[in-house]
Amino acid sequence: KSNITKLGGTVGVVSELGRGTTILVKLPLTLAIIPSLIVHSGNAPFAISQASIVELVRVSANEADKRISTINGSEVLKLRGRLLPLVRLGKILATAEQCRARAEQDDLKTPRNLDIIVVDAGAVRYGLIVDGLQDSEEIVVKPLGRHLKGSICLA
Repeated sequence: KSNITKLGGTVGVVSELGRGTTILVKLPLTLAIIPSLIVHSGNAPFAISQASIVELVRVSANEADKRISTINGSEVLKLRGRLLPLVRLGKILATAEQCRARAEQDDLKTPRNLDIIVVDAGAVRYGLIVDGLQDSEEIVVKPLGRHLKGSICLA
């Protein structure tokens, strides 16, 4: 109840003997609850809206050489007869230090399974390579306050 109150909502409980209990939760319209898949890049968790996820694909270490290629400097996955562009979450969100550490790790050429999330982003479908899948959660999304709206680092 205290978490809902912090968000500006209310919780009410009405019980009637012999009829049961009704719990009424009201949240402000400025909030959205989005079912999300929690993934990891390095040690950092990230949430991806399940509405954008088409499917989850695991490419085993043995299949990676056959199913993943590089075309014009970009990785692609062969998936059911089509080429799917790939993006590594760790590379697009990493700091310079993390990029160096990841490059050193990749240089070890240790075969490992790849977890790929096939994402539909409107006109574009791509595969997002993550370090691990965790669980599904419902994420509360709330607009930033006026003082944070102009920030390019927060969303």
